[in-house]
Amino acid sequence: MADHVLVTDNISDALNALQQGRDVLLSPRPEQINGIEGKFVPVFWSPVHFPKQAGTMGILCNPQSPALAAFPTEAHSNWQWWRLVKQAKVMVIDSLQLSPSDAIIKGIDNFANNRRLAYAFEGKVGRGRLLLTSMNLLAKTQYPEARQMIFSLVQYMCSKNFMPRTELPLEAISSLLCKTSHIDATDAMSIYHK
Repeated sequence: MADHVLVTDNISDALNALQQGRDVLLSPRPEQINGIEGKFVPVFWSPVHFPKQAGTMGILCNPQSPALAAFPTEAHSNWQWWRLVKQAKVMVIDSLQLSPSDAIIKGIDNFANNRRLAYAFEGKVGRGRLLLTSMNLLAKTQYPEARQMIFSLVQYMCSKNFMPRTELPLEAISSLLCKTSHIDATDAMSIYHK
């Protein structure tokens, strides 16, 4: 991996590197993300009648995105996404002033909530540039799809295409991350098995 890109799951290391002007690929553990439980499969029947189930309806991405150039995908969920989003957290990015292109991998929310969700986005933070993913990639490196996703994202970050447009305050990033083990879990285990 390129020397100038820090790939880490450590939030403190990432924030320090950003203040020093480095490029950072941050992939924290799920318990360190303020978000909602992500799922590969859509909600069962109706979130109105079954409100305690996971709220996501899959992913949406641009297969032509330079960030995904080395990761085979279509615009929607397919089987190579299974282990990446299974037991991941999806970030609610309503409070961030991201452009549509800044959110690289979007989560599709159900109609009852209709939040802006993301599994990966980029931005300028401090003096550095950040690509934040909530897919817990570093813990899943035993899977080829996780290794390929890391490779694709780092290749992108090493290229001239990595030019995040949106400046994100450190407080906005910190609001998505936590030091505690807060997880918005659901009671959907009877429907969605691990």
